[in-house]
Amino acid sequence: MTITTSLLSAVVFLLLSMLPVQAEMLVLTTIEPPTNYVQDGEIVGTSVDVVREILRRMNVDAEIEVKPWARVLNIAQTTPNVMLFTCGRTQERVDCGFHFIGPVVSRKHAVYKKKESRITVTSLEDIKQQGLVVGGVHDDWRSLMFESKGLRVDIAPTHAQCVEKMFGDRFPLLIGSDIEVPEWLEQTGRPADSLEVAFVFMEAPSFIMLSKHTSPALVHQVREVFRAMQQTDFFEMTAAKYTEILKYKLEYSPEKGFHRPE
Repeated sequence: MTITTSLLSAVVFLLLSMLPVQAEMLVLTTIEPPTNYVQDGEIVGTSVDVVREILRRMNVDAEIEVKPWARVLNIAQTTPNVMLFTCGRTQERVDCGFHFIGPVVSRKHAVYKKKESRITVTSLEDIKQQGLVVGGVHDDWRSLMFESKGLRVDIAPTHAQCVEKMFGDRFPLLIGSDIEVPEWLEQTGRPADSLEVAFVFMEAPSFIMLSKHTSPALVHQVREVFRAMQQTDFFEMTAAKYTEILKYKLEYSPEKGFHRPE
């Protein structure tokens, strides 16, 4: 009797999860070019295009709201049916119950220095031993990781402000990635070669996240829509579009999402 009841419950859940979901969704992001950024008053970017296509296919009418990252994360921790992007998958976020869709982009995460800098660092331990300060964004998983390892991180609300503080000689090193840094420099009006990689500390994917209390049926539908998109030329066309916009090559694969090829 118990087995039959459990089986019936499982079948009912599966059937419900396959039905179209009409839900109120809150869609949040922050400024992080080129995945999500504002141009001519409009939110654009590789992840923005992906999210808009997901919402279109789900027939969900939701505006993408731009807020500081710390605020975005706080809302998502306490509110159901929140979609937020573009997000690293950390153990803390897994433990918080977030659902991950993707990956949508992979980056080579690195420590950057000014082109003329004579500083030499090849590891996080090097930075710690030399007592150097690193610039990072508030509640960015990389800033939190550096702090957890005992490094001194100078926190700013946005990536652009981090760049401004670095060129204001507030700190000699900056946390960034191969996809983001060129856009930060352009955004702040600096030459593309004014920063260079000191060392790469990780290559990692980032995702679209759904908040913990999002309905299982809605999570299922978003996953299925994303998988269906992968069976079309949507991602290849989007990679070509942003290759033209960004002036560097972007490719897409299901394992990495958008990424710069070797």
